[in-house]
Amino acid sequence: MATVKCVIIAFLLNVVCVYADTPVNIISEWAGGYGYSGSFWDGSQSVITEIKLAIGPGRNCSLSWEGFQKDEHILCSVKKGKSDSSADIEFSTYADGSVKNEYGVGAYQPGERLLSLSEDKSKKIFTTWGDNFHPPRVKKVGVFMKKID
Repeated sequence: MATVKCVIIAFLLNVVCVYADTPVNIISEWAGGYGYSGSFWDGSQSVITEIKLAIGPGRNCSLSWEGFQKDEHILCSVKKGKSDSSADIEFSTYADGSVKNEYGVGAYQPGERLLSLSEDKSKKIFTTWGDNFHPPRVKKVGVFMKKID
């Protein structure tokens, strides 16, 4: 009987361990606000870019990009990235529910990765910008988005 109890306890511990590593729990670790602010001189004026990301406790998020010739407000989804310490932010719709921007252009496709967040062992947050979503004059990968709450 003691062997059966050990097997049941071991099974229950495995179920708990598997549940703890599900993508939803990994994503919830990223819940909160993040921001990026950058600027550069284009030869005649200073160009400012501000990107804000809010990740909810579930798989939903919102993303805004404001600055020179940019005013985008996006509803997005969060998915587990390539590693357990990363999350992919994917386009769902613009804030008005459309997949086209105010000019009628579909700049992003539903499910398109806009950016990824990852963390190294020292808890430094790295941003990998998507092909169609990145501030001007910045590298594709670097320490850009900062946790703001």
